[in-house]
Amino acid sequence: MAESAIPYRHYEPSLLEPVYPQRTRHLEDLAVLLTSKAGQLTRGLHPIVLRSLGAWLYRT
Repeated sequence: MAESAIPYRHYEPSLLEPVYPQRTRHLEDLAVLLTSKAGQLTRGLHPIVLRSLGAWLYRT
């Protein structure tokens, strides 16, 4: 078996904390913009595609 070019290192999950960025007005504005753009994108899709996506997203 070939040796990996990048050695594996074990990381403790606690080193990832805090995972969330600081809440700022700028990030909130970007989140609203992202939601708006996503809505615009879905309005341009064909109804059959939308139904297929809905079935895929909400399957049980």
